[in-house]
Amino acid sequence: MIYQKLLVGRDLYRVCSIDYSEFPTHSHYEIELIYCKRGFIDVICGNNNYRLESSEAILIDSMVPHSYKDRSADNVSLLVELGPGFLREDFKHVTKNPFKTKLYTDGTLTEEMKRTLDELHKWRTNYAELSNMLIMSNLYKLYAMLVKDITNKPYIPTEEPMNAKKSNKIDGALELVHHRYNEPISLEEAAAACGYGKSSFCKIFKQTVGVSFHQYLNDYRIENAKYLLSDTNMSIENVADTTGFRDTKIFCRVFKQATGTSPGKYRSDTKI
Repeated sequence: MIYQKLLVGRDLYRVCSIDYSEFPTHSHYEIELIYCKRGFIDVICGNNNYRLESSEAILIDSMVPHSYKDRSADNVSLLVELGPGFLREDFKHVTKNPFKTKLYTDGTLTEEMKRTLDELHKWRTNYAELSNMLIMSNLYKLYAMLVKDITNKPYIPTEEPMNAKKSNKIDGALELVHHRYNEPISLEEAAAACGYGKSSFCKIFKQTVGVSFHQYLNDYRIENAKYLLSDTNMSIENVADTTGFRDTKIFCRVFKQATGTSPGKYRSDTKI
């Protein structure tokens, strides 16, 4: 599973079209809303698979693992991520009122929500001088509607997600992976970044993320390698070195274990 670092600085929110048919399992602090304007898109949240069709949406809580599996050829979907970087103190309205995965189907997405989402899509795809301000104003409006909808519904516990409090314990190691995955990172170094001894760190990391630190690091490297293989002409040796594998044979073995195929075959199957 990929952990995405907090949206900060110039990227305080994310509003974008979903232009890929698959995206690996990942999690982040931000709440995420996926809105299907046309066609369909499959979203996996935990152990559940949801198919969103036209005018349907799904709201995913902070730190809940999720992925996108498939979408129709004519699919048009909008992804919105909102978190403390953009909402600041107002983000507490969601974090203090946890919710299960929220589906908006069969007309439950209000006309006002749809209008706001359509406006977000419009200003995201038709850049104008004031687009950023118009996007932000619609994001605040959308967030207010979502909070009102969530807090008016009783909380029904589901499988326990990795939450923000737990992830705080390993943030140092996660940031280390995101910024230096292409360098050697020892277990001792990752543990020290979180202020733990090696044994305690290993236990806490696996409890929080669900896999060992080395597994997480390899998974992150492989996801970056997949991008380089399909979107660049870099040699397999350079891909291995760029993603932190100093031995091409080890890279090929780990890649096949993770994907079921060799780097060369993956490239030929996915390269446009």
